[in-house]
Amino acid sequence: MTAESVGRVEEGEPIGPSAADEAAMMGEDYTPPPGAPAVRAPSAGGRLPSLDSLVAKIPEATRRGLDEHLRARFMRVRKLKPGELR
Repeated sequence: MTAESVGRVEEGEPIGPSAADEAAMMGEDYTPPPGAPAVRAPSAGGRLPSLDSLVAKIPEATRRGLDEHLRARFMRVRKLKPGELR
């Protein structure tokens, strides 16, 4: 820990490497991760698929795992507003 980083911590800045330190660690071969995937806009109208048809698309092994480890239950199908799912 350097005197500079101690001063930053006391001033309330987050602890971590500076931008210059991080760039040096990444090197020239660093490729930033791709941006977030594009979110599809929900269709204005139309019916939602049935819950049973959506659950049927989940592989059986995955459904068993969800039930065994998380006790997850699928309750309903609904449209999400943009930004609701982050």
